[in-house]
Amino acid sequence: MPAAASLATSGPVTGPSADSGVGVGIRGESIDRPLELGASAAAARAGFVVWESNRGGAWRLWRREVDGSPPRPLTRAEPGRAHCCAHISPDGSRLAYLSLPADRARYPDDGPASGELRLLDLAPDLDPGAERSLGSARTYFEHRAAVWRDARSLIHISGDGQTIERDVDSGATRVLVDRAHPSRGWLIDPTLTTATMGSPTFSPYDPARRTVDERPNRGGCQPYVTSDGRWGVWVAGAGGPIRAVDLETDLAHDLLGKGDARLPADRRYLYFPMPSRDGLWLAWAASAGEHDHHAADYDVFVAELDPERMELVGPPLRVTSDPATDRFPDVWSPALSLGRRFIEAPATVSWDLPGGAEWRLTRETEGAIQTLAQGRGDRANHRIDEPGRFRIVARSASDRVLEGEVRARPASPPRLISIETRSLRQGGRRLLRLRFDEPIRAEGATARLGGRAVRLQLADDPRTLTVVLGAERARRVDTGDVAQRTLRLEGVRDRAEVPNVAPTIERVLDPPRWPSDAADLVLLWRDGGSANLFDDLGGDEVATVFEPQGRAFLDRAWRMRLAGGRFLAGMETMQRLLEGARATNELTVEATIVSETPTPDLATIWTFSSGPSSRNVTLDQLDGRFRLRLRTPSTGRNADRPAVDLGPVAVGRPQHVVVSYTPGHLRAWVDGEMVADTRELRAGFFHWRPLPLLVGSEWQDASPWRGRLEQLAVYARALGDDEVRENVRRAARERAARQEPATLRVRARLARRSPTPSLREISPYRDALALFEWQVLEVLDGRLQGSRLQVAHRVLLDGEEMPIARLPIGKERVLRLEPFAEQPQLESLVLADDLEGGGPRHYSERLE
Repeated sequence: MPAAASLATSGPVTGPSADSGVGVGIRGESIDRPLELGASAAAARAGFVVWESNRGGAWRLWRREVDGSPPRPLTRAEPGRAHCCAHISPDGSRLAYLSLPADRARYPDDGPASGELRLLDLAPDLDPGAERSLGSARTYFEHRAAVWRDARSLIHISGDGQTIERDVDSGATRVLVDRAHPSRGWLIDPTLTTATMGSPTFSPYDPARRTVDERPNRGGCQPYVTSDGRWGVWVAGAGGPIRAVDLETDLAHDLLGKGDARLPADRRYLYFPMPSRDGLWLAWAASAGEHDHHAADYDVFVAELDPERMELVGPPLRVTSDPATDRFPDVWSPALSLGRRFIEAPATVSWDLPGGAEWRLTRETEGAIQTLAQGRGDRANHRIDEPGRFRIVARSASDRVLEGEVRARPASPPRLISIETRSLRQGGRRLLRLRFDEPIRAEGATARLGGRAVRLQLADDPRTLTVVLGAERARRVDTGDVAQRTLRLEGVRDRAEVPNVAPTIERVLDPPRWPSDAADLVLLWRDGGSANLFDDLGGDEVATVFEPQGRAFLDRAWRMRLAGGRFLAGMETMQRLLEGARATNELTVEATIVSETPTPDLATIWTFSSGPSSRNVTLDQLDGRFRLRLRTPSTGRNADRPAVDLGPVAVGRPQHVVVSYTPGHLRAWVDGEMVADTRELRAGFFHWRPLPLLVGSEWQDASPWRGRLEQLAVYARALGDDEVRENVRRAARERAARQEPATLRVRARLARRSPTPSLREISPYRDALALFEWQVLEVLDGRLQGSRLQVAHRVLLDGEEMPIARLPIGKERVLRLEPFAEQPQLESLVLADDLEGGGPRHYSERLE
């Protein structure tokens, strides 16, 4: 009788295929023959992959079994329609997918594509089964459209952008988010804790309030949340890497690196990741370096995952090799009747079995199957002493076959991965959250801070210990030397059967951060590389979100750079500012500003307005001076009676500007020195309305502001002299701690360049770089070996072609250059490069 088969990754299977003559699946394996289990075991372990493909000239869904059998079309040919967004139900019996008009199958400029959501029965004979329409639905922009909550409940985005939970059998629906996303749509994970969209933001969802607190965009595309709600997965850049973030700790790591050597050399440009429902597999597609998601030769791959650590534990297995575009796969495998366990060895494992069941536990070592234990009864027990993969197979008295698996990791002590500091509202206390890489125990663990004992407590998250510091201890940490800020941990152990104890841990706490007092913050933006989290007026942890528009981008230190564009705040950020100001009738705006030009024309730096006829508050620059316009009943619709002068702009260097208002009294400081103290403004903000919140130019600005902005905070309270000066000190210290790269300034002549890609070629992105080669004529600053430079320039920004892209060959320019390798903000962008030759690459932020 046939032996049991399993979803293992020990190697590929080759066999007949309709896919370029090469068939690759997941090899079946067997246990020792004396315990024969019956053919039903092999059938119960089948799995399959579904994906989109344009082979044959039209987008259809295809399916391939994991046993290596040939791929076959899953949906019927339908002239004028494109099939996409396949997602397999948890039990593997049905498939949700989107049918779009063929002309909407690309990424339209006017928003996500809408079509018909369909439900397809996955027939056991592999032929297309019965299907029906579930109504109008749309993608979240990058061909993800649905989440299965359970075997009959589906979460999707309706045609009008609402997030819907639908019972696919009864047709009953409910709206999950009160306010639809303004341009795309929210997909919510099965645990109803996290929402995401076409841009990789993993944002907390509150089902009671039906709200999403949007988090910043992490860069890249195609995010998805695992079914247990713990991990977010996405493509973090053009062609990779594929990253995963632990949504509890906010710590991210690469699942597959860009150009990952585990993949064939001609298939290392990565896209379209999807974790399986059970978390045991990752599916994705890869090309030879082509980007076009609609025309490039992508092929589908799968690999086994450790769902607890979200790491690949098996080699990538190739599913397709057709020259068509194969993309957006989903992978499914059935559950094992005895389950899967993930443990640290040594540990004892046990299973409850039907009475009188015959069972055997095996381990594969170098291709050989070794029997470790066997028996008969209603319970199986065994102590696993070494790492490895173990299988149990049992046969009941009624001839029912049961299977299970254990994956044992090497024993390792818990590792401290982060220390988070948060201010508590009561009496100046401080909370330290010490996060470890696995669940831990607090019993027996001790901690000393600055040589004095502090109390450890286990948080609700079993991987986190907390320390609460009183006001005096917090003050000593803030003002003390390194010894006062040194935290020493001893006796921290994990929850393994034989506990692993971490060696003594010593960490120096970071100096106190800016701002010095987070009370009544309604907006906090340190830089674009930070989480920008803070406690809002209601005590909830929230984030500030800004999106660039036009000629606006983040530099290597994640600071806002404005060259004619703007950064637009998210709706939730705008609403918090509005509600906070109305509630207290007090407002403070604090920012570090670097202006690049002393323009005599009016230029907006920061504004909460929609233009002159409707302005709440605006900080701008006019005739080389800072100016504030704050609207109260006394200052008029344009908020300029009076406009408050804040002193001269120092072009080219950071200036820390603070403007603080309480009814009847406005004060302002630049670099800690008071520059305005007036009582000409009166009353509060009861008449303020929801308006766009912008950094950079207003919509109608004829002379947009050019410069850099960072460390932006807005409070619904007034600040005093001491707090302002402390904030100036802390902000300056944080800026000084940044490591600036070596710069180079040269006069050079353009020798050749890579062509600027079209928006169609790089869709869904709207920004791109291209590599240029320059002949160096003179080194003005810095040191350079050789006479030629390869320089990456921005050639597309928010869909607009930059002037550098049209510069004729032979033209001379002065370039300010930084090492390209030290530009983390560029990792998510497409880089057009058809230049031969190597050597160090540089980057220039020149836009004109």
